[in-house]
Formats: sequence, structure tokens, C-alpha cells
Amino acid sequence: MAKMGRPKVAERDYRGEFITVRLRPGEKRAILKAARKSGRRHTEWIRDALLSAARRGVPAIGARGV
Repeated sequence: MAKMGRPKVAERDYRGEFITVRLRPGEKRAILKAARKSGRRHTEWIRDALLSAARRGVPAIGARGV
């Protein structure tokens, strides 16, 4: 009998870390709308946006000293 369940994810593809962010309702709607327009899931859109900004060294809006 075949083993049931979810297939193992390659270690290099495993995403087990979380960052929790509190948003206002309008902020969440804006993110969900942007993700929908891009045709991607909101989690993918957020991950890509954050990593892109981090790699470019873009300071966060409202960051101290900015």
C-alpha cells in the first residue's frame, strides 16, 4: 500500500519561518488587491515585495533616521 500524506519538501525549498505583521483593514485590502492584480497569492506577493526591498537596502517608510 502506498504511503499517504503530504510529500516531503526539499530542504532548500522549506519555508518554516514566520513574521507576523499587524495591518489596518485598508492596508490589508491594498495588499490583497495588488496580489490579485499580479495573479499571485498574497503570501507570494508579500514575500517577493519584502525580499526585493531588503535586497535593494530600501529603508522602511517611517524608519528612524529616514
